[in-house]
Amino acid sequence: MRRVVDLSKYYENQPRQTEFHLCPSKYRLYGGAMSGGKTFAGCAEAIKQSLKYPGNRGLIGRATLRALRRTTLVSFFRICPPELIASYNKTDMEVTLVNGSVIIFSELNRSADPRLEKIRSLELGWFFIDEASEVDGEYFAALTTRLRWMLPNGRRPRYTGFMGTNPEIGWCYEGFVVRGNDAQRAFIPALPEDNRFNTEEYLEDMKRNLTDQDLQRFFYGNWMAIDDPAQLISYQWVKLAHDSEILLATDLALGVDVARFGSDNTALTLLTRTDDEYMAEVKTTVLPSTRTTEVADHVAGLMMEFHIPPHKIVVDAVGLGAGVVDSLHEKGIECLEFIGGAKPLWDDTTYTYKNLRSQGYWYLRNAFRDNNIALQLDSRRLRELTTIRYSTSGERMIEVEQKDKIKSRLEGRSPDLADSLMMAVMAYYMEETVEATGAVFG
Repeated sequence: MRRVVDLSKYYENQPRQTEFHLCPSKYRLYGGAMSGGKTFAGCAEAIKQSLKYPGNRGLIGRATLRALRRTTLVSFFRICPPELIASYNKTDMEVTLVNGSVIIFSELNRSADPRLEKIRSLELGWFFIDEASEVDGEYFAALTTRLRWMLPNGRRPRYTGFMGTNPEIGWCYEGFVVRGNDAQRAFIPALPEDNRFNTEEYLEDMKRNLTDQDLQRFFYGNWMAIDDPAQLISYQWVKLAHDSEILLATDLALGVDVARFGSDNTALTLLTRTDDEYMAEVKTTVLPSTRTTEVADHVAGLMMEFHIPPHKIVVDAVGLGAGVVDSLHEKGIECLEFIGGAKPLWDDTTYTYKNLRSQGYWYLRNAFRDNNIALQLDSRRLRELTTIRYSTSGERMIEVEQKDKIKSRLEGRSPDLADSLMMAVMAYYMEETVEATGAVFG
């Protein structure tokens, strides 16, 4: 006897949510503001895909396990009729429905799983990423390759991926909001006012209590309101750098940010500079290995390939980086050491700097502000560059925030690409200091 379950008792589509559920695009992004019903819509679509294709298999993920358990999982059980659930394995975080479909709940955190090993072996029919802007864009790319599940009857389900997010500049914005809608990707915006379960009192409280910037972002869904006065490098500057013409020259400099912990990567950025001091990216490499000898060998290889002068190779000498510097010196490569907490090279007439790292990032900021740098842009570097904040104190002293604060907004990931780019820019200034004063770094 067929069991009839009234889903409307637990979840009732709203107009924007209906648009999201009926969207024919393979990949769908829903949201763009706070309280638009993103998580409920995503969980409802997960249940829909599981019921429509008996024996289907899907994944619901979020950046941290804590947020997954406390929010997404709670929302799922709130709208999933209990009579549809055959079992729930709390240890593996898997829900099996009465029709044999399985829903996997998974943390999508690069710090805990730097090689994405938890998902690379999966076969799925669908996936849902909650608060997708908090998740590394590589997870989305990897999950699209996991859509290969075969149903028990030998047929294939409709392969699809869907996300919910608040406004945050990064891969969601670039890949869905800017790109526009087509058969592959679509963005369905939703505002608090589109959610009829939000009372007038609640909406008025949002307007009254949110800051002007957060009101633009979370109430009106304004993605471009992400820039704030404390943001070191604005999104518009970075986009302009990406759109700039990239020129090749012979004045080359290399910045090397050495991984300090197991989840971090070693990043190497090679820049070139024209006679009018316009800088452009030549090559960026990311190495998952933290072995200092391997990093030193890679630096030596780049030096030989591109004929980089040793005094224009700047290596982060804190922690494991000191071992890389020692290995390079043993090879006869007298690179320059970068110690972020060291004194700045000099003070400008306008500003002073808390330390060398603050000075380096301020000069990188100026390069973007003046449209004096060009680079190939990806979502990861865009997010890193636009996440960094700074403050001023005392006699106009610039202080870039500590790396731990930046990592907390990058879901525990270190801003490796931004750091290596900054050190490559600083190679030109450190070289000038050596020539002018005879100073020796390291």
